[in-house]
Amino acid sequence: MHPDNVAPLALLRDLATDGLAFVVVGSAAFVLHEPAVARRYVLPDVDVVVADLGALRAMVAALSTRGFALTCWGEPLSTSFEDTVVVGRFYVRGER
Repeated sequence: MHPDNVAPLALLRDLATDGLAFVVVGSAAFVLHEPAVARRYVLPDVDVVVADLGALRAMVAALSTRGFALTCWGEPLSTSFEDTVVVGRFYVRGER
């Protein structure tokens, strides 16, 4: 595995171990599925999909406690966000 992929994939493992429900998609899913690719491809980000608002709240809380700054469409997102902030939107971004 490429050394730069260790931390993002460890984060996914930790989130799953904590009981969060999500599906890995995009390039991270490809890296997980094809170990040969994981040795030479550096993940620019990790994309996950959650099933519902409850799972999103759990993911936001978990990422926040791990030091991620969260936004939704460029606006800061706190762990106590209103449902209307995320309904109809496609993503929440976490950066650290």
